[in-house]
Amino acid sequence: MQLLDGEGKPAPAKIVMILPVDSAKWRFAIDSAQAITDATGIVPFAGAPGDYLVIVADQDESWPPSQAWIGARAQTARRIKLEPGDNKSITIPLNP
Repeated sequence: MQLLDGEGKPAPAKIVMILPVDSAKWRFAIDSAQAITDATGIVPFAGAPGDYLVIVADQDESWPPSQAWIGARAQTARRIKLEPGDNKSITIPLNP
């Protein structure tokens, strides 16, 4: 997946958390992924079929996030859906 800034340019060095929409699974690290985008704004992600939230941390936010932080950000997080056998590229624009 690739993150783009408000001008449509790649967003490097952004902390990204990808986790299931189901909040009961947020406590288990195996069900989520955390990564930093590369120089081209790309972060690879492979997961089981299902619905996921993509949360991008702001510069001033501490990491790792708390459950309360995840819950608050989940309300506005981008959602993606992976189907069985999916191998697709997803572009996510960041809010300005």
